[in-house]
Amino acid sequence: MSVSVDSSKPRRLRADAERNRQAILDAATTLFAQRGLSVSTDEVASAAGVGIGTLYRHFPAKQDLVNGVFDQQMQIVTDAALRALDADDPWEGITRMFRELCETAATDRGMCEVMTDADDQCVASTRARETITPLFERIVTRAHAAGQLRPGVGANDFVVLMSMMRGAVEMTASMPDEKWRRYCQLLLDGVHGSPGDEPLIGSAPTDDEITAAKAAFAERGAGR
Repeated sequence: MSVSVDSSKPRRLRADAERNRQAILDAATTLFAQRGLSVSTDEVASAAGVGIGTLYRHFPAKQDLVNGVFDQQMQIVTDAALRALDADDPWEGITRMFRELCETAATDRGMCEVMTDADDQCVASTRARETITPLFERIVTRAHAAGQLRPGVGANDFVVLMSMMRGAVEMTASMPDEKWRRYCQLLLDGVHGSPGDEPLIGSAPTDDEITAAKAAFAERGAGR
């Protein structure tokens, strides 16, 4: 006697599980953008319409959820860097890239935190940094060769500038007319090369200095 097996049932369960996973990612993406990474997993599960147990089956730890969201989101930064390299004019490319990143910082709080906070636990950020750092170095080298970037400005200076823009975005959040754009322009004017520029004080921070500074910043934030 043959036994008929309904193979459609497991497929439906897998499809349901994938829908739940995507609903969780969509909810987390929205909440992280609005309120930052402090959003709890309970809040994400509620917004996704699933139980907390379902969330933890897909994302056993909150950092896994953060990685899942920003593994896709960090492509925004990579794309901005690639467009900067493709621009015919190096300065146009670098200004467009910086403005796009500032736009992201202003509209996606979670993404801003990933870009500027300590990120040793964020796999998506680590992978993106490994891809983006050499692109940034090429962008900066290209702008220097064209005489369009102030002497002494390095790729890691833009990491610090983005942290400064995070502060500007937060400070002006309740003000009208997206005033953060004013400070984006001021920072760009400060790195634009022109004849007679005075030498910058000190040098651009190293990778190790950036990593240590992010960790110290995160520790100070945790202590507040």
